[in-house]
Amino acid sequence: MTNTILWFSASTLMAKSQWHDYLQADFRDSDREGRPVKGTQGQFPIVQNITVTEGGIVNLTCRVENNDNNSLQWSNPAQQTLFFGDKKALRDNRIELVRATSQELTISISEVTLGDEGLYTCSLFTMPVKTAKAYVTVLGVPKKPEINGFTKPAMEGDLITLTCVTSGSKPAAEVRWFRNEKEIKGAKEVNASGRTFTVKSSLRLQVDRNDDGVAYTCKVDHVALTATPQQTTEVLEVHYAPRVEIKHSLIIPQEGQYLKLECVSKGNPSPDPVEWTKDGGELPDLDRMIVEGRELTFTSLNKTDNGTYRCEATNHLGTNHAEYVLFVYGATLRPHLPSLSSEPAAWLRSRAQNGYDCGHQAEEADSISPSTPTSPHHSSAFLTPNPSRRQNTSSPSQFQKFLLFLTFCPPVSSPRAP
Repeated sequence: MTNTILWFSASTLMAKSQWHDYLQADFRDSDREGRPVKGTQGQFPIVQNITVTEGGIVNLTCRVENNDNNSLQWSNPAQQTLFFGDKKALRDNRIELVRATSQELTISISEVTLGDEGLYTCSLFTMPVKTAKAYVTVLGVPKKPEINGFTKPAMEGDLITLTCVTSGSKPAAEVRWFRNEKEIKGAKEVNASGRTFTVKSSLRLQVDRNDDGVAYTCKVDHVALTATPQQTTEVLEVHYAPRVEIKHSLIIPQEGQYLKLECVSKGNPSPDPVEWTKDGGELPDLDRMIVEGRELTFTSLNKTDNGTYRCEATNHLGTNHAEYVLFVYGATLRPHLPSLSSEPAAWLRSRAQNGYDCGHQAEEADSISPSTPTSPHHSSAFLTPNPSRRQNTSSPSQFQKFLLFLTFCPPVSSPRAP
């Protein structure tokens, strides 16, 4: 064993013969956990293993019951004496005496580093010397993770790789990815860097418009992070070409009514402004047709407004449009509608309950009188029967059926690719 140099006054030094006896003693009287080895006799020091976080404070306590004034000593993994009783032996400002009695020697080490990890020995100077060893484990705290690979902006369809890196952990940290609040799996890689570890996790993504504005979070879990995990969040920005649809305020437009068409366009960058046209040309009557932002408003409809209205939106990635076919009915159509509240309404409800829906089959309209008004909106929207679920119901007139089609099968806009 290596002789230990003690730094205290000459009055505290033992006689040469006493040191000879101590140096001949067996220092293997306890195991790594501080438990006495079987077969030894006498009093033994008692210690405990300790785990401490890097930068923290560790207290080393050695206790002995019924000690006969024998001295206690703490030494570090390099077998340098730290304290002999209440006498400090190693010049290290981080090491302080907490308590020194005949039955206990407690010292503290502040600002613990990874180099402080190892076996610390408490020695009880009996004949022979009895020892116990406490293992101090120092946890390396992982640094805040960094996310790399974000390109701002990304283009729809791009294949990108996001990497999250954290260093300084001991043992190796766990890294997790989240897309908004949902956890997703990344590819993990661990590399040793001296006493600590660097952990990297990667994500490969083919981005689309649904990824625009999505928050990707890298979270680090580690035993040294007792409060909250370390994490970093980046928000993905994706540019994409616009898509357009037209929403309308009326199901059955009639003369004299107010109608609003809204051009709903989604794209990034935002496709502003949008452009409205009628039948391939400019809007003809700007006194009654008012364009405000994305909205086209008719203050008072008349039959000259019939036609195909187109909304077009453009950004640097492309152009998209949608069309709405407007057919204005005469004001006399409205008085026919109250008759739908009795027998025809019951007919419609019964048909709906038995498998009818709005489809593209025109058999139900074949017998409608030529004098019955028709509409480009509804030329393909009729109640389609399901023969397997028919039942006997009261039957309205063909014209009443047609009004039901108009009421419950509204016109739709028809977005088209550029």
